[in-house]
Amino acid sequence: MHFAVTPMAKLAREPKTNTKELLDEWERAGTGMLSGSDDRERSMNRSNSLSVDSKLVKQDPDTLPLLAVLSMLPAGTTRNHLHWWAPENLTSCTRALATLSKTALVVVSDTGSNDSVTSVLPVVQSYMRSEGRILQEIQQHITNACYKFIRSHNSTVGDTNFNSDLKTLACEETNLQYILLGGATTTSSSSTLNQR
Repeated sequence: MHFAVTPMAKLAREPKTNTKELLDEWERAGTGMLSGSDDRERSMNRSNSLSVDSKLVKQDPDTLPLLAVLSMLPAGTTRNHLHWWAPENLTSCTRALATLSKTALVVVSDTGSNDSVTSVLPVVQSYMRSEGRILQEIQQHITNACYKFIRSHNSTVGDTNFNSDLKTLACEETNLQYILLGGATTTSSSSTLNQR
């Protein structure tokens, strides 16, 4: 999170905080540690809130659930794999992605192949994962989707799909490990995220 480095360095300079203390606090408080009450308009959380809670995001009921899902995937995901992760009750992933892109909450990276990777900016991921902004149902959906993804690509050596399955699993390896190691479960399960 390149734009979190400078505020953190300034924070550390004042009370002579060491690096370990900063990282421990970041793990505990996320972007909240940079949100001083005396500088609320410039705080990172305030900035994130202006985008996440914007009228453009709230007018599409699919946008916040998709943002929550993508926030649980640290490596992002390809367009071809998005259907594995997105909740089945979304009306239009394409429209929701367009909204997230307009509000600069996601980044679409060209991989050089026919598919692109969509990911949430790390600072936005941290914001979404803190203070119960991701509903427990979304967290459970991501865990279930992870198991389903693995079961659907579990061919063994010698099967005709083995190489294809191996490549597909490798593409999502970072996300799968994160979820299997408990990263998809945030500390606060009751969310204030309005997903009407």
